Amino acid sequence: MEWIGGILDTLVDAVVLAGTDGRIAMINRRAEELFGYRREELVGRKVEVLIPERFRGRFRSAFRRFSDTGELKKRRMGYYEAQACRKDGEEVPVEISVSRLEVDGRVYALAIIRDITERKRIERALRESEELFRTLAEYSLVGVYLIQDGVFRYVNPRLAEIFGYEVEELVDRKGPRDLTFREDWPVVRENLEKRLKGEVMAICYDFRGVRKNGEVFYVEVYGARVSYRGRPAVVGTLLDITDRKIAEEKIKHLNSVLSAIRGINQAIVRERNRERLLQTVCELLNRVRGYSIVAVWLLGGEKPEPVALVGDRGRVLAGRRTVEEAVSRREPVVVPGEEGSAAVLPLVHGGRVYGALCVCSEIEGVFDSEELTLLEEMAEDIAYALKAIEAEELRRRAEEELKRRKAFYETIIHSATDMILVVNPEGRFIYANSVARRVLGEDVVGKHIRDVVAPEYVELALRNFKRRLRGERIPPYIIQAIDRHGRRRWTEINGSRIVIDGRVVGTCAIARDVSARRKLEEEVLQAKEFLHSILESSADAIIATDREGRITYFSRGAEEMLGYKASQVAGKPFSSLFPRELREEGERLFEQLVEKEILKNIRTRLQCVEGRTIEVNLSLALLRDSEGRPMGSVGVAKDITREVRAEEAMRRAYEELKRLDQLKSDIIANVSHEIRTPITIAKGYIELAKEEKDEAERIAELEAATRALMRLNDIVEDLISIADIERGDFKLKPREVEVWEVVVRALEAKEELARSKEVSIGVELKYTGKLFADSAKLQRVLMNLLDNAIKFNRRGGEVRMCVERSNGEVLFSVSDTGIGIPEERLGEIFKPLTQLDPSSTRHYGGTGTGLAVAKRIVEAHGGRIWVESTPGEGSTFYFTVPLHLPAPGQ
Repeated sequence: MEWIGGILDTLVDAVVLAGTDGRIAMINRRAEELFGYRREELVGRKVEVLIPERFRGRFRSAFRRFSDTGELKKRRMGYYEAQACRKDGEEVPVEISVSRLEVDGRVYALAIIRDITERKRIERALRESEELFRTLAEYSLVGVYLIQDGVFRYVNPRLAEIFGYEVEELVDRKGPRDLTFREDWPVVRENLEKRLKGEVMAICYDFRGVRKNGEVFYVEVYGARVSYRGRPAVVGTLLDITDRKIAEEKIKHLNSVLSAIRGINQAIVRERNRERLLQTVCELLNRVRGYSIVAVWLLGGEKPEPVALVGDRGRVLAGRRTVEEAVSRREPVVVPGEEGSAAVLPLVHGGRVYGALCVCSEIEGVFDSEELTLLEEMAEDIAYALKAIEAEELRRRAEEELKRRKAFYETIIHSATDMILVVNPEGRFIYANSVARRVLGEDVVGKHIRDVVAPEYVELALRNFKRRLRGERIPPYIIQAIDRHGRRRWTEINGSRIVIDGRVVGTCAIARDVSARRKLEEEVLQAKEFLHSILESSADAIIATDREGRITYFSRGAEEMLGYKASQVAGKPFSSLFPRELREEGERLFEQLVEKEILKNIRTRLQCVEGRTIEVNLSLALLRDSEGRPMGSVGVAKDITREVRAEEAMRRAYEELKRLDQLKSDIIANVSHEIRTPITIAKGYIELAKEEKDEAERIAELEAATRALMRLNDIVEDLISIADIERGDFKLKPREVEVWEVVVRALEAKEELARSKEVSIGVELKYTGKLFADSAKLQRVLMNLLDNAIKFNRRGGEVRMCVERSNGEVLFSVSDTGIGIPEERLGEIFKPLTQLDPSSTRHYGGTGTGLAVAKRIVEAHGGRIWVESTPGEGSTFYFTVPLHLPAPGQ
């Protein structure tokens, strides 16, 4: 009994033993530490002293039954959570396991109590971290993904929307290959493998994606290598990616296969009867879309026999030869048929063949490699379950025999949930409780410490074992143990040496599986790293604030977008990022956020570090802590300055296009009118001349037709000149010309038009010398200016031409007493095919090309042309021509 007490005091859980009278009969050292009492203070007192006041009434009711009957209320789970009360009144969260114990005819209640304060803290931190990530990812404007083992372990709603799926259709069901155009998959696969192998940590590249409806498009993806749940994964963001349309029937089929597999795995865990388990397997698989017959064959004698079946027995029995082939080869066999196909998968585990699973389908070719892989894994699970059922039967018989030989101390020890082992001075196990045998294997007794400890922790374990043998107090430490399946488990070791009659007979080791705790700690760390990589990989600005609206996080995308460093804006109000005129509006956004919790797609402006502003699309979400209280906010801003500018440019271009379209219609009408008029006149006079007998009248009619054709020639010349100008084919043929000769020819050309309009023309030649120019084109300028001066003049009006020399140039001017030009239209009249008013063209005639041709000719000579005009009084056109042409390139 001495070493039993030593064992109890080395337990890391508190142990409290109480009688039916509710008084404490015994506690261990851990109970003293947990509740703050000394052993002598608690023994003999009511056990309710360890329960908070508000729960004592419920406890008394529950304990009354135990006092009356000696029976405890059964619970479905071994441990349940509760609150314990320390001596100083502090409440501690604990897990409690209570069992009935009978010793020497007396009945006791044995409570194993575990302090779970640290676990609660870790769980709370994990929930808060997951909530922050979920909020950021769920409302991100870009797709977010996590890939592991070739499938998506996480996608946000935006990525699902891009590909046309629901989130549930992607997570754990699809991988990047499903969303990639087949010709681009080798590149995508190579980049994924580089990151998973650690050749590159992050990469950004383009490839073609396929939407669910089959539409092919390009996407840009950024991904980085991370560790997710202890294994390599790729996490990143994706812009405008969609998936190729997958056949709906195939998706439903695979989903139903996965659903059946989940149900089968649950049945494997729950069911301990072999026949019921196998029949359940057949029934679940028979519900899969397209599966018509399912059977399980087991090896009982010389040949396999079906022991569970759903479907047509005759058709299944006819496949015995296929079953035997699959069993002998230990490989799946697929048999095509006239009405579908069948797959036979051997049930193999640990090198032993238990039988075969036969699945028939009405769909031809349904058993592809992916589906066979799923069915193979399921077949292995079924084989494992068959082995486990056999082992369970053996274990159950051994436990029944063992129960008859258990003593009081073993009852207490086996009530613990930790592994309890006794090690002799040579380091070999001489005793192991049921938990230890279940975890480390039934053959653990007789093994050495190094046989169950991971190689890198053997030295530590042996060193601490020897120190305990010497009587040193060793605080609990953590190593990795190897369980019976060869898997590693994080294990916390505590214990002390065992001394009997003054002789050290070994040590007692208490080993607790802390894998779950380590996993929680790792998940908290991974979640933080995962969240940070997501935030830093986003090209958008991600900004988080505290509950007062002060900036607590400023992503790399925000630094690049706005130009501020995170250290410059930390602690400043979020509204300080708005331009001064919008800061009140920014503060109101946060007031609305408290009411609505989410604000989406707000178009506003933010101010950059150099003072300029950018247009952004802003979304905000309210963050809450684990108790539901507002703890701050997170905002995602996308720079849409280019889009806004493009929209404005498109609007202006559209307006200009409408104006040019109208101008085109007017010009076409004007030009066609101007061309038809002289043609009609010439045709009429020629017809008259053909019939005219009088020679003088015929000559006059032919001269009139000639003038009309000359007018048509002028129109055509102007149009040709405009066309040459637009094509870049316009060239001068300069030579030395007499100024007076050019003026006289221009006047002669417009003499008849002036006479018809009763307009008088006056000429003042202050310079009659020579200049170097293209005579024909210079004459064309004067003719066009005279033509306009006459056409837009009043009947009986005047036109005055003046030529003078000024600073090495010849200055020409043509003035009229006509209708004049509005000041706001002076800048437009020299544009090709421009009319100030289409209606005036019908009245005065003209194509709108004359002034454009004149301007191009003057500028080609190195001169300039301009106009001064007063509406209703007339206009004066000026142009200059250098005495000598400019050198090439000037």
